[in-house]
Amino acid sequence: MTNQDLAEVGRELPNIGIQLKKVPNVLHTFDKVDSIALQFEAMHSHGRNLGKAKLPNRSRTASVCTNSLAFGMARMMQSLNANPDIQMEVFGTMDEALGWLRSPL
Repeated sequence: MTNQDLAEVGRELPNIGIQLKKVPNVLHTFDKVDSIALQFEAMHSHGRNLGKAKLPNRSRTASVCTNSLAFGMARMMQSLNANPDIQMEVFGTMDEALGWLRSPL
């Protein structure tokens, strides 16, 4: 996972929301990630941009991380999230993440 990957996610998710006419819940998995090369400034910028977004509804973002490096990076992104309308959580299993995403906001 690189700075470019994070920037691409930041560009694509709003487009998906526009198509759906709402902000969807999001499930990130890191199964295919074999290295992480994210700079803190890219993550911090992503968090600031999230904070500036005015959302039509609340949403949740769940990250499923099976290795400690991805888990730590996802927790950092969670702490940098500046948007009160986006709840973020990090999970070790898909079942936990899906259960949380399916529960009422």
